[in-house]
Amino acid sequence: MKTKINKPTQEECLDWLLRNHHKLYLESVKERDWVWIRGERGSPLFSGLTDSLKTFGFRSKNLSVHELSDGSDAVWYHSCQGKWRPGRGSHKKYRRGLKKEETLSKSAALKLANLI
Repeated sequence: MKTKINKPTQEECLDWLLRNHHKLYLESVKERDWVWIRGERGSPLFSGLTDSLKTFGFRSKNLSVHELSDGSDAVWYHSCQGKWRPGRGSHKKYRRGLKKEETLSKSAALKLANLI
């Protein structure tokens, strides 16, 4: 049986960046359930730090950059804990026995998550 690894929160990610890589902390941004680090692929800002970032759980966006809401680009990200939000068609194997009218709507599921 697989054990679930608790992901750090956004505040824990930012605190780790502040303690270990202050320059990267200054470039970090919270966006939804992720912490992104502004920069471009191959930037000297990340030179020599990739192993440290990967060890903590940061990942590099494959073959492209992510455009942040302020218009800047980011390559490194960490997926942090957030509220479960049902997606379109997610976890169909768990809904096999349910009829269409018995499933929760997205808004009802989010209200249920807020109560937990």
